[in-house]
Amino acid sequence: MSDKNSDSFGGRTVSNVAWLGGSQFLRQGISIGASLVIARLLAPSDYGVFAMTVFVNELAQLLINFGMGAALVQRKELDENVLSTTFWFQAGLGLVAGLAMLGAGPWIADYFKQPIVQWLMITCALNVFVSAISVVPNALLTHRLDMRDIAVGTFVGGLFGAFVAVAMSYMGFGVWALAMQPLAGSIVTTVYLFMRVHWRPRMIYDRLEVRKLLHFSGYLLGSNVLSHVTKNLQSLILGPGLGVVALGLMTMAQTVVWLPLAQISQTMVKATFPVFSKLQNEPARARSALYRATGAIGLLSFPLLAGIGALAGELMSVVFGQRWTDSGPLVAVLAAMSMVKSATTLADTVLMSTGRTDRLMHLAVISLPVMAAALWVFSSRNIFEATVAYSVTLTVLQIATQHFALQSIGGRWAEFLAPLMRPLLGTAIMVLGLIVLQHQIAWMPGLARLVLLSVAGAVIYIAWTWFLNRAALTELLGTIRSR
Repeated sequence: MSDKNSDSFGGRTVSNVAWLGGSQFLRQGISIGASLVIARLLAPSDYGVFAMTVFVNELAQLLINFGMGAALVQRKELDENVLSTTFWFQAGLGLVAGLAMLGAGPWIADYFKQPIVQWLMITCALNVFVSAISVVPNALLTHRLDMRDIAVGTFVGGLFGAFVAVAMSYMGFGVWALAMQPLAGSIVTTVYLFMRVHWRPRMIYDRLEVRKLLHFSGYLLGSNVLSHVTKNLQSLILGPGLGVVALGLMTMAQTVVWLPLAQISQTMVKATFPVFSKLQNEPARARSALYRATGAIGLLSFPLLAGIGALAGELMSVVFGQRWTDSGPLVAVLAAMSMVKSATTLADTVLMSTGRTDRLMHLAVISLPVMAAALWVFSSRNIFEATVAYSVTLTVLQIATQHFALQSIGGRWAEFLAPLMRPLLGTAIMVLGLIVLQHQIAWMPGLARLVLLSVAGAVIYIAWTWFLNRAALTELLGTIRSR
């Protein structure tokens, strides 16, 4: 690849990160703000009941995607035949999945002994169909590296969904507010994407094209489904044994930790996948891009996650209210695990871009029984021990995935970890400073203490980065300014 093409890809990647990152930042800000309001209007049991639908809903979302979106993005050329064929395949799959969810509603409600779950599945089924028909316009815009329209569409949808959820919570709809938020957001986002993509499906369905796409997406689908089951086993295993309140506490803790993590990791995944796909035959460039991107992720995510973990007690009681105080220790545990998760964010992306979806499938097959066994052992104990078991097991699995990702491009662990060392050391210094300061200002009111600790943590980390890791910060800021 010529330097000119390399610069072009680099420029588009930075532009993609800027648009997706800006949109993600605004959406997460709105989501966090809405969550603060909703958490004060709803009870932990509402979150626990809604968590019982999340597993089936997200599983259906994976099935209706079928890996087709990724298969379209990886293709060099897209024509009307493959686009229309994929759209009708997706529409049919979404319809079948939605009807299956409605039919399974009574069984799911009986399993959790919560009758309302049956009716919540109606909104989930509608959301699945809407998401199914959005796959092609989303993939087409991604293939064009046109992330601006995707960013705007997801932002507008997220804003509308948050408004609906807050309004319904205020009006006393309870768990229905949580159920309607994703549906409302998906409808608005899908409408916007169709308006911007300037493409409409034709009455074309080519079975040969479907088989070609499935050849790539089959392993990816299996991997995604099994990974989803593994990630959500806590609802299936811990829910019946520990109850809706304990499950609600864990769900809220995951939301608090993973929302800011998603701000960084999802942006990088969406922005780099189409570019990594174009570098799949140039492992040296792919390694360089991976190391630099991982260093940037660590620079931003490590202090954020460590700060959330260190201030978990004050954060949950002051911001979310006293009813969520018991979730503080769970937040601390999940935040520590998520630092590893953030560093290995691009592992799946690398394996997908190099065509090693079979390796993802094999890892997912191993991960499912390992996670199930870990959770089952602690399902009759308490939610803290179960969260620790979940976090430790997930961390080990993430490291294994990263190992195979490095192997696929000829990478080495020492080279991969090198860009993370200074952000990690700066984060450790920040946490030590926060621990000392927490004891010194224990007499202060909760809100004032939380604000002071947050500001102090930011100052400590920024000062460390400026004086001892200035090169990485300067490179990141310089690249953004140049675009």
